[in-house]
Amino acid sequence: MIISDESYERVYNAVADIKCCCATEDDYMLWEDIGSYSIMAFLEGLDEDQFKMTVAAFREYAEDISDEDRNLAEGIRVALERCLDEM
Repeated sequence: MIISDESYERVYNAVADIKCCCATEDDYMLWEDIGSYSIMAFLEGLDEDQFKMTVAAFREYAEDISDEDRNLAEGIRVALERCLDEM
């Protein structure tokens, strides 16, 4: 799947929002619930293709940062899964 630039932009904006609202250096289990609400805000109202691309972009982002910031990567993964379960 080719991921649009807009999908990556949603991910970067959601991560910036999470970092503003949470101390992401803390154990991700302390902030992933708040993170899921940030992610949800960027997924709501998307059409099916936009939704799929943005979810794929979140997963790719978490994979890409896992070596440099494992805690943030795990928090993004868990928050995304929680968000998808609640939608």
